[in-house]
Amino acid sequence: MLQNIIANIQGLDEAAMAAARARQNTLTKPPGSLGRLEELSVQLAGITGKEIPIIKDKVIITMAGDHGVVAEGVSAFPQEVTPQMVLGFVGGMAGINALSRLAGAKVVVVDMGVATDLGTLAKEGKIVDKKVADPFAKILAAKAAALPAGNPAEKNVVLGSLVSTEAADRVQSLIQDAVSKGAQVLSGNSRDGTIMTATVLDRVTPKMAIYTEESFGPVVCIIRVDNEEEAINVANDGEYGLSSSVFSQDIARALNVAKRVEAGICHINGPTVHDEAQMPFGGVKASGYGRFGGKAGIAEFTDLRWISIETGPQRYPF
Repeated sequence: MLQNIIANIQGLDEAAMAAARARQNTLTKPPGSLGRLEELSVQLAGITGKEIPIIKDKVIITMAGDHGVVAEGVSAFPQEVTPQMVLGFVGGMAGINALSRLAGAKVVVVDMGVATDLGTLAKEGKIVDKKVADPFAKILAAKAAALPAGNPAEKNVVLGSLVSTEAADRVQSLIQDAVSKGAQVLSGNSRDGTIMTATVLDRVTPKMAIYTEESFGPVVCIIRVDNEEEAINVANDGEYGLSSSVFSQDIARALNVAKRVEAGICHINGPTVHDEAQMPFGGVKASGYGRFGGKAGIAEFTDLRWISIETGPQRYPF
């Protein structure tokens, strides 16, 4: 919608737009990688007639995108715009819209492609103590093998299609890389076009690409460790840190582990995919900026102030 509005504006300053585009090409690597966000900055230059536009109105900009894209977006936008920007997850738009009406702000949503970081975990896999790894792997493989995959329009399935052939190719490539370096396929690893069965990879190690890269496909990795300390180190060995889980019969011990896991969210004896409207949803490291949900979501878009009223005469020590 925003793009259409700007496209219909007459008399855009072509010189300012050309200068802004040239500036963008020096900021983004590779040029054009920011997509609509990058073009929006150029169009703002055309409206204001300045290479680095100044936005005087209150503006709330929410961004959804790959963690690298969002990080680049901070530097790609003109410096003068940054103080008026708030980077957040697009999932909080209902609260943002309500808040913007109170603040008299304009809301701009920049869709920068697939919001991959909204699913980022501290580690895309199961970190399991070797003492229980064998029975755990057997149970997990059996569960994965029982998950039906196919076209949901034709039959009742749990796993439908991936978003594209390229996405399926990438997942398959990560699996093949892991297997070539010693990982074991316990279940799945079959494909029909963009439909893939649930795959369990055991004995995944740091030398495999899938150890650090998210597949965003129906793949789970089992990483075997010797003890609790190694498990924490493996969980924190990466640039992501949105959601995590710790499973244990000893809740006090699990809580101590949860405190050391570098993730914005940690669920004890529960899945990583969980959300409640009043909770501060967000990650650390390369898993996003800020929080949304509850008071934390409001705090991201407001400034905490102190206003006092004196009801009596002030006393001074002189």
